[in-house]
Amino acid sequence: MWHGGRREVGKEVAGTLSRATEATLDWAEENEVAFDKAKTEAMFLSKRRKKPTGSVRVGDYDVQFNQHATRWLGIWIDSKMTLKEHHSARMKKARKAMHCIRRLTARQGMCPDACRRALVACVQASALYGAELWWDDRKGSGVKNRYDELQKLENQLGRAVTGKFRTTNLGVVMAESGLRPAESLLNNRSRCHVLRLIVTQGRPGQVPTRLRYSHGPTDGPLQRVLRTGGRRIPAGGRANGTRR
Repeated sequence: MWHGGRREVGKEVAGTLSRATEATLDWAEENEVAFDKAKTEAMFLSKRRKKPTGSVRVGDYDVQFNQHATRWLGIWIDSKMTLKEHHSARMKKARKAMHCIRRLTARQGMCPDACRRALVACVQASALYGAELWWDDRKGSGVKNRYDELQKLENQLGRAVTGKFRTTNLGVVMAESGLRPAESLLNNRSRCHVLRLIVTQGRPGQVPTRLRYSHGPTDGPLQRVLRTGGRRIPAGGRANGTRR
């Protein structure tokens, strides 16, 4: 449950959730549905620094609100929805996979193309998982440190593919490795995410009103996709086939 107010409402929220849980368990008993009450978790999403003190009553269990990030479908969700813990966890997992693959290639030997495919499938995909949820291409959005960290990882992948020295120009390394810059990868994932949202609305080519300006008034790559329904247009240009 999300709350952005200023008053302490932890106990009030816990009481509301407890009543909802009781109604859910009554419905489950009537319909012969079983829930694993011991695995129940509670999250309190708020911008406030102070953590809630209440607990949610689930049958015979008192479930405290999680004080740390909670994993849900592979995404680490923190109380303020910054996804910093998620990014840190994915980067740690990607670095671990990269070290394993580099040890394998050093022992067995692999051609550059096969090495690039393995690194993209195992390392790059792991690092970028869920990145479309926190990435914002606007200046001052507060995600530059994460972008820089991803770009450093891409540079390491490029050197692993080509076998170049650390003193080699990064532009040459990235060009010869066939890898894309971190910003291009992040923007592409954001565009694909928006297109999936458009398709799930059941109206291909029509952008829901609530999604058109979800990231602000700036006309970046993500906003152009929202405005044109997925058609590719250059920055500042018009979509093909549109009238003045």
